[in-house]
Amino acid sequence: MNETKSFSAWPSANRPDYSQLLTLLNLEGRRRIRLHALFWALFVLYHLAYFIPASAGELPEKKLFCSYLIYYLRFIPVFYAGIWLFKRFHGRLSVQWLLIATLAGLTLAMHASSLLVYGLLDKVYGLTSLGGAIGSLGTAYLKAPAARGWRDWLVFIYDLQELQLLLFPVGLKMLQYGLAEGQTKAAMQRQKIETELRLLKAQLEPHFIYNVLLSAYASVLPVSGKAAGYLNRLAGLLRYTLYETSTGFVPIKKELASLRSYLKLESVRYGKRLKITWQQSEYLSTAGYIPTLVLISLAENAVKHSADAHAGISQIHIELTVIDSMLHFTITNNKPSRPVKKPLQGLGLPTIERRLAMLFQDRYPYQFEIRQDAVSYAAVLCIPILASLDLTVSSAEP
Repeated sequence: MNETKSFSAWPSANRPDYSQLLTLLNLEGRRRIRLHALFWALFVLYHLAYFIPASAGELPEKKLFCSYLIYYLRFIPVFYAGIWLFKRFHGRLSVQWLLIATLAGLTLAMHASSLLVYGLLDKVYGLTSLGGAIGSLGTAYLKAPAARGWRDWLVFIYDLQELQLLLFPVGLKMLQYGLAEGQTKAAMQRQKIETELRLLKAQLEPHFIYNVLLSAYASVLPVSGKAAGYLNRLAGLLRYTLYETSTGFVPIKKELASLRSYLKLESVRYGKRLKITWQQSEYLSTAGYIPTLVLISLAENAVKHSADAHAGISQIHIELTVIDSMLHFTITNNKPSRPVKKPLQGLGLPTIERRLAMLFQDRYPYQFEIRQDAVSYAAVLCIPILASLDLTVSSAEP
């Protein structure tokens, strides 16, 4: 039985698009101020519609109208205080505690604004002269705490009831935050998927090239043994970088063999234009482990700044010794006789330096420096040869 699995990283075409609504809610500058001013003007006018006279001869009492105007204007600072609290604790509290904290803050802000409004009205008009609901509620709010009974503290219920009038503006704000957060999460998810796809592509492409090289080697071998040998050496070097360098450290013997294979390939590529000389101890110990590809990276840098940089004869000299479990490696290349019009750019040497610092940290001494004069450029490396992979700083491998 065949099973087909389908994975989709992108939203369905039928999924609603709220981007235009979010754009409207996220207006900036003066347009945002005008939109907020229009909303609150409509909010206050809507609640003052109670005073629209039933006939042309009826006019509302001025002080009562002004009292209710001030009464409804107090919702504006309460709303923005609640939004400030929500922003302040968003991301710091869980959703449940964020809602509880916002509701508690809104209730306290409503109570404080009520005390200020009723105190102002009592001073300007006198609550007893206003009468009605606004007069009786104001009297209850302004009663001294020491004179209050337990029933008098129930005025907080009125604060909670008043918050119902903010359900619409608060709902709009929560919708704005919800849409924005949804878009942010969707963008992060897309970025994560794209990163995973790039990583998979980066993993698959070298393996594909390796298999192509093997196929090319099999096809070329009957025609040209020299060309087939070149492809075989290139495939071996690629196999080494793919399958034997994942731990961060490799046996020094394998690194040196791959280094020689790489330089052999470059010698075939440049022919007589590239001269490579070696100088190493007669009895060089090749036991132990060193960081992967560090020697090949230095050799690649030397080739790039010599044979790649000019059309003349390029010379690369390598000195290799092991003293007291320390590998001393120096690679020197000659500089172009004429200034290069377009200097080559690369991240090789800085990357090597960062890798060494992360791998060895403060546990092992090492040295890496660049020496140059008018005619030559040398990279000098002195690193410890670790007797076992158990001694490596595996967690530091980037």
